[in-house]
Amino acid sequence: MKRCWKVVLPGRPAFTMILMEDCDPVEVVKSIWPEGRIEQ
Repeated sequence: MKRCWKVVLPGRPAFTMILMEDCDPVEVVKSIWPEGRIEQ
C-alpha cells in the first residue's frame, strides 16, 4: 500500500505526508486540515 501522499493546502506549498498505518489518506487529511486535499 502506498504510504506517501502529497498534501495541498490553500496558500501553502505542497508537502509530503507519510502514513504509518493503513488509513484512508483523504480522511486523515480532512480530519487535520478540513480545507486540504490529496494530490494523486
